[in-house]
Amino acid sequence: MNILLVGAGQIGSRHLQGLSMLNPDASITILDPSQDSLKVAEQRYKDVGSNKSPQINSVTNFKAIPASTVFDTAIIATDAKIRKLVTQ
Repeated sequence: MNILLVGAGQIGSRHLQGLSMLNPDASITILDPSQDSLKVAEQRYKDVGSNKSPQINSVTNFKAIPASTVFDTAIIATDAKIRKLVTQ
């Protein structure tokens, strides 16, 4: 399973903690323009995860994700003001 998580703030980092329980074969890409938010989310993930948790890949720009990447699902954990734009 290939998952895209957009937004690594308070809600996004909590979604990420929940995703730590997935099969280790899953792949999680976190997208957030804030490097600080990504660091906090990664630390929270490590706090609840294990060596059997899926690997995560953090990016600050959508263009950093290869165009050929196909996601099975996306979680949009952004501020409501930009959620429609991000989803489109």
